[in-house]
Amino acid sequence: MRAARAWIALFALASGCGYTAGLRVPPGIDSVGVEVFGNDGRLRDLEIDLQEALSESTRRLVDAPLVDPGQADLVLRGRIVEYRKRGGIRSTDNELLEDGVRISVEVQLVRRFPQSVVASGPEPDRTGLEPSPRDDRNTLPSTAPNERVLRPMRATQEFGFRLAEPNGEALARERTLLNLADRIVLDLFGTLAYESTP
Repeated sequence: MRAARAWIALFALASGCGYTAGLRVPPGIDSVGVEVFGNDGRLRDLEIDLQEALSESTRRLVDAPLVDPGQADLVLRGRIVEYRKRGGIRSTDNELLEDGVRISVEVQLVRRFPQSVVASGPEPDRTGLEPSPRDDRNTLPSTAPNERVLRPMRATQEFGFRLAEPNGEALARERTLLNLADRIVLDLFGTLAYESTP
């Protein structure tokens, strides 16, 4: 109980000193959104689970409100490239004891500008950020005229599970999605926060 009170006091003190938790977004960006990804994998509805994991990671790790992706200044957009089971450890009798799941995704961090600004001319970029060099591995569709890709990435994550474990594949898939989501958010928004810091 004493330790919990100490953490609460430390958090209150840090908040009073202007400290904020989470990765800061650049000035001029007020919100972030996560689109439902495309799914080229073999597991139906996996994109829904990925969106939930990415939304939770964004809420937890980024210092900006999460809103509907159609209204957001920054959007995570992408597609699931692969969902695959992989073989694992075998016994001395060549009996499969462990299996695993692997998920690969392509993701873009997209900056969206208001349509009214696009119609009146180019938007002055108040963030001071330039788009990343083109990544030829990224095969996502091109963006709309009022959008600009700031960061593309491709990520793969996998987890194993024992075949004797009840619901082993479902638990491994959940762990894979959670780790993949944290990795994507930390990589894309961490780079953005670092590059926009004076």
